[in-house]
Amino acid sequence: MVYDIKMTQIKEAIKIAKADLRSCYTKRGIKTGSRGVYWSWDSFFASFGSLEIDDFEIVKKNLRLYLDYQNKNGNIPKRVANPLYPLRFLKIPISEETSKQKPSYMSPYYTGKSISQCPVFIISFFQYVEKSKDLEFLKVNYSKLTKIINFLSNYTYNSGLLREAIGGGWAESVLKRGAISYTNMCYVKCLDCMSQMALLLHKKDNSDFYKSQYLFVKKSIDLKLWEDVGGGFYSDWFGFNRHHYFNSDGNLLAIWFDIADEGKILKINRQLNKLLNVSNPPLPLTSDRYYFWRIYFTNQLAGIKNYHVGFSWLWLGCLAALVKLKLGEKKKAIQILESISKVIARDKTVHEIYRKNKPIKLLFYKSESPWAWGAGLFIYACSKAGFKVQD
Repeated sequence: MVYDIKMTQIKEAIKIAKADLRSCYTKRGIKTGSRGVYWSWDSFFASFGSLEIDDFEIVKKNLRLYLDYQNKNGNIPKRVANPLYPLRFLKIPISEETSKQKPSYMSPYYTGKSISQCPVFIISFFQYVEKSKDLEFLKVNYSKLTKIINFLSNYTYNSGLLREAIGGGWAESVLKRGAISYTNMCYVKCLDCMSQMALLLHKKDNSDFYKSQYLFVKKSIDLKLWEDVGGGFYSDWFGFNRHHYFNSDGNLLAIWFDIADEGKILKINRQLNKLLNVSNPPLPLTSDRYYFWRIYFTNQLAGIKNYHVGFSWLWLGCLAALVKLKLGEKKKAIQILESISKVIARDKTVHEIYRKNKPIKLLFYKSESPWAWGAGLFIYACSKAGFKVQD
């Protein structure tokens, strides 16, 4: 009886997540959610869910939105929004009319170019091509994809790892710089995707080149970011030295994207189990604490110093479920999805961040809902677990 109730709850949560995800569709692409802006990695990961429910056209529109704004250097925008958009957090109304929205290519603190959106874009593009079989779209835009890879090559170490400015990666409020685990896991995956897309177009030389780059950077990730200290896991980032925190994003992506070998997978899985024991999904980014000066001062002044590292994220919980499925632990994956579906069904919406399984509501910030990234990955994870997600 309890099992039936939980299964019904997951089905209800899928229905809510689908409605939330589709409410984020616009004529231009997939917006983040209630904020009404277009944020690159949010929409790219959200599109995994859109493709599972056969919403191919909106994913194509979203990809085209970012390609239309590709600059001469090959970079695509981190976000498309009103330039004054951050003032919304001070309760100042800011228009998000299309005519007011402009592309942004910089890191949040204007310390350099934002680059972490680029690998995720290519992953999303390949996912679209693989699901839709739209080879014509690939053929028309292949040169733009190669231009993105060429742009990224200007931001690599000799090891091939991507080098980011302060505030790099999706967790922008944490002041990191250098080879960030999350971004480089995405980079390795995107090189593999490029190799496969080149092969679809019968460009064998290109495919072989991207495959060789994939293997080179994959090896460098092990050399530069893996550390056996603390039980063994990929370090958060490598700048002037190694910053050995267990971050769920990069480590779980290493399993989902087939980057970690069997021995490393076992060690990462132990770390994940520890994290799951102290926090039911939605999942926090890390159980470690950063030095206070690592958190951008405006987040501290606004009372949201825990935004990326203290609060729990629904998308990371979905990623944990996908990893458990990858490892053949379907029962555990279902338990994770049950935990997530419980909060979705309770709130009748998908929220962005949580504290003790409750959405955040602070003076200057409240958890965004609906939230495309979480809704999309929840749908995708449920589909991979065997639940019916299509209409």
